[in-house]
Amino acid sequence: ELEGRYNRPRPMVVTRRLNSTDSPAIITKTTSMQQQAIPKIRIGYISPDFTSKHPLAFLMQHVFCHHDKYRFEIHVYSIASKEDNGPEVQAIRDSSDYFTYLSPSTMSPVEMYQRILEDELEILVDLCGYAGTS
Repeated sequence: ELEGRYNRPRPMVVTRRLNSTDSPAIITKTTSMQQQAIPKIRIGYISPDFTSKHPLAFLMQHVFCHHDKYRFEIHVYSIASKEDNGPEVQAIRDSSDYFTYLSPSTMSPVEMYQRILEDELEILVDLCGYAGTS
């Protein structure tokens, strides 16, 4: 199933054919990239550090806008107890397709896991790193 999903369409092919009476060429369009819908690859990024007080948000705020929006759908999951409206977080929110708070104070780890599964991601990137209690 994945093989068919990610087959890229062939570029538009234009054929020229002269009929027997040497009339002007007949142009036939056989395939068109615009007519074939390609499903986007869904990528998720998860971290408790999408806050205006953490260097990760500062470093990542301009990364998400560089994804090809025609090929990728970007989901960002912030594991934070409360919403943060700092400029770094706002830039991340604005440049991602979906920004979701997964609050450990109101959701169990199983509920967070189930919420992420609902988005049917192909790739999930853990930006937590390894430090202290992570």
